[in-house]
Parts: sequence; structure tokens; C-alpha cells
Amino acid sequence: MFIFIWFWFLAVAGVTAISLAYWTAYAVSVPSRVSYVSNRLMMVVERGPDVDGRDGPPITASAGDIDRFVRKYLLCDGCLVLRLVATNSSDLIAAHQTPGLYDHYCRVSGRFRDRASAERSSAAHGAPTLQIGLRRYPSKADDIQG
Repeated sequence: MFIFIWFWFLAVAGVTAISLAYWTAYAVSVPSRVSYVSNRLMMVVERGPDVDGRDGPPITASAGDIDRFVRKYLLCDGCLVLRLVATNSSDLIAAHQTPGLYDHYCRVSGRFRDRASAERSSAAHGAPTLQIGLRRYPSKADDIQG
């Protein structure tokens, strides 16, 4: 019986080591993080008005904006948390959290919120843009500002 328990612990240790290597590879790989967050942003398509009944313009984001968002705002731990949320609940919940994080990043970093300003800026710099269908959800910061 003790030999069975020893082999059981050995099997559990092996599976744990493989899982640790798997999650570490996901957390460290920058291209993997960027593509994961980009896919989650594209999953949320504009499907109608937000919770206040207002229709906001979808945010356009260049590949560089998404790269900066992942590298400087989310970092490794933010992407890891999004993956854990998707693993433990669903991809849809992670996809609905990601635009809120991106919206907050845009407000904090002073990025453009409207489509016309973003298109003028990307046309001036020659950068391709990616249209993301984001719905504007109210936050506590909206109540403070105005």
C-alpha cells in the first residue's frame, strides 16, 4: 500500500512540474501574451448600447498600442490573471474584462478615446489600426469627474 502512495505522489509531482512549466512559458512569452490579449479584445464585438443605453464609438487600436498595453500596463501578472479567469470561468468573461482594462489604460495614458482622433493620428504615422468593438461601461471615475 505504501508503494502505491509513493507512486501516486510521484505522479502528482510530475503533473505539477509539467503544469508549472506550461504556465511559466505562457507568462514569459511576450508574443503569446500580446496575441492572447489582442484576441480577447477582438472577441468583444459591438452588440448594442452599453448599460446606460448610450452608443459609444468603438475604439481603434494599433498593434503598437496593444503591444504597449500588454508590456507596460498588464505585464506578466495581468496576462496570467486573465488566463486564469478564462481557465476557471470562461473565455467570454475574460473577453469582457479585457476591454475595461484597455479603456482604463487609454484614460490613464492619455490615448485617444474617439475614432476620428485615432484615425487622424494613425494616418499621420502610417500605422495600421485594429477596430475593437468596445462598449463603454460607467466607472466610479466617471462620477468623480463629472
